[in-house]
Amino acid sequence: MFDLGVQVMKTTFMVNTFNFIVSAVTAAALLAIAFGGMAISRWMAGFLFLVLGIIFLVVAVMNGSVIRITPEKVERVFLGRTISSMMMKDIKEIGVVGTKVFGDPRKTGTRYIYFSKRHMNDKERFAMCLAWPPAKELYMTWNSKRYLAVQSVWSNEIVEYGAGEID
Repeated sequence: MFDLGVQVMKTTFMVNTFNFIVSAVTAAALLAIAFGGMAISRWMAGFLFLVLGIIFLVVAVMNGSVIRITPEKVERVFLGRTISSMMMKDIKEIGVVGTKVFGDPRKTGTRYIYFSKRHMNDKERFAMCLAWPPAKELYMTWNSKRYLAVQSVWSNEIVEYGAGEID
């Protein structure tokens, strides 16, 4: 009715664009092979490729979902449906982790920004990186634009663990 000039800052980012593209293409190829195998009565091979295609389709959905960040909450959305969300007041820690926890500390592996409802110590962060992706936290790949978007809504420190030099 009345526009008071107040804009709610809302940013959205795909969880992992590269992994989404790779897994979606792989899923499409495997499903095509499955239906082709079933069409020529190769039921066992068709079923095997169908199962593999579904697995890659699930991975594509996980990586193709979108993280929506507002000052009030962070949520994971896929095709307009909220899969999971966290209210900003419930988030205890936001951090950047590198998933390569062994070897040369300058080589961080893929960096991710995660949102957690609990404070973690280094041992818990290490365990989270080993079992990546985390089941209870929201996360997305790191880049400077995403990092700045998170900083704009988070007033506390952003924890870094095995993330190398953050620009």
